[in-house]
Amino acid sequence: SRRMPGKPEIGGFNQYRQELLDPESFLYRSGGKLVLAAVLLEDLCPELVRDFYTHAGKTDQLVERVLKDIRELLDMYFSRQNAPLLFCNFVYPFYAPDAAYHSQGDGLRTVLRQLNAGLAEIVSSAQNAYLLDLERVIYNIGSRNAYDRKMMQLAANPFTVDVYAGLADQIVALMASIQGKRKKCIVLDCDNTLWKGIVGEDGLYGIAMDGNFQEMHRQLLYWKNTGVLLAICSKNNAADVEEVFAKNPDMLLSLTDFAVVRINWEDKAANIRQIARQLNIGEDSLIFVDDSEFECNLVREMLPGVEVVRLDGNTRMYPEIIRGLPGLDFARLTTEDVRRADMYREQKQREELKAGASDLASYLKSLQMRLEFSRVDDASLARAAQLTQKTNQFNLTTIRYTEDDLLRMRDEGFELVIVRVLDRFGDNGWTGLAILDAGDPQEWRIDTFLLSCRVMGRTVEQAFFAVLLDLAKQKGVRRLVGKYLPTAKNKPVEFFYRDLGFADAGHGTWIYEVAEGYAAPEYFESVFL
Repeated sequence: SRRMPGKPEIGGFNQYRQELLDPESFLYRSGGKLVLAAVLLEDLCPELVRDFYTHAGKTDQLVERVLKDIRELLDMYFSRQNAPLLFCNFVYPFYAPDAAYHSQGDGLRTVLRQLNAGLAEIVSSAQNAYLLDLERVIYNIGSRNAYDRKMMQLAANPFTVDVYAGLADQIVALMASIQGKRKKCIVLDCDNTLWKGIVGEDGLYGIAMDGNFQEMHRQLLYWKNTGVLLAICSKNNAADVEEVFAKNPDMLLSLTDFAVVRINWEDKAANIRQIARQLNIGEDSLIFVDDSEFECNLVREMLPGVEVVRLDGNTRMYPEIIRGLPGLDFARLTTEDVRRADMYREQKQREELKAGASDLASYLKSLQMRLEFSRVDDASLARAAQLTQKTNQFNLTTIRYTEDDLLRMRDEGFELVIVRVLDRFGDNGWTGLAILDAGDPQEWRIDTFLLSCRVMGRTVEQAFFAVLLDLAKQKGVRRLVGKYLPTAKNKPVEFFYRDLGFADAGHGTWIYEVAEGYAAPEYFESVFL
């Protein structure tokens, strides 16, 4: 289980409606960072439970009433604050009538599925709401372990401690996802990890790829398709491993699925450091999977930030272990997540082009870059928050923001500008973000200025600054004030403001007079959408 610090406050018994509707309730006065709403169906709509047979076959109106009620409660909540709201879905009520009929077309279990589908749609359409899956918790532990008759009678609390432990795990995973703490890369050994056997000893046809390993490969591909990078770190002869991927018909993974491949006889801790550097990510963003106790202990000792998962030889469990790897849960799926592996492959093509160019200017011109600037809106909000949470190197202040924070800043009049970078090899996605405090009409403060590492070194930041300067000029602003807050990772931008022509005001503060203007490089095609 994962831990997350926090001090819970609990509302009054069965007073969820009053507390959501009353602007003076503890809910709005406490300034909480996260709100959980867990309402039992029998409390929200007793007719569906206590008097089901009166309404059997004609429950549509009741379902619509429940969903309308929830929609109005969510609208009321978000009209008053933007802290993330977790809303529990519904489970089969404790003393609800039951029979084979209730799993048929108009039975209560079918109505419950209809309700939960409508609830998921309502929650997903809200900007900062997430479904807390009580149904999934009970499915995982089994209904016989989920209900407590004694507590139901004593406190109208139908669930066992195991249910609350499962919900707590979900809450922590959701919070980690909302705050951008997801791991970024799974680093995998090969022998007795991606296949059974040692290719250097058993040969191409001596290793085994049974159904357990194939299902494990599928689970790895699932993670890859959600934006998690895959890498290989194997003590082996490269030609032997490459032959397995090329010729073994049972392999579901291919070498092109891996963003980095390091096959050599160096120690694995050194190789993993190189993988992190090559991907421009922190070592604490890696999960290392290996069958060797020695290698796992070495990496734990040498790289304490890396999450180490040892496979113990029980291959039947391997698919389940990979499916449940820690730190990979996610609540939003952005376009950048889905395309991340493709983006790294496109980046390799750019590097190859760069290696053949005569000078940097000709290389940048040959990329045929197009920059699309826009204000952060509902479509880009999740990605904007993700950029603040994950970007370390080209980040002047490295302040982390949630979607909730960005919504609040937008409401308070901050300028939030995001940039998408496209070139001849593909779409890099939204890879840059600037947040400007526009509270003073004469002097805007640059709260955040960042670029994803995948577009560093292309002078995108210069074109971005020129656009921000033009925006300030249109609004009659006289000065831009920037701040550099040094961290262990943002050394590359230490002199960014100086190089743009800002005047040093001391203590990490820099000032630019808007009237001076700034000429962006000419090899960009830029548009403000």
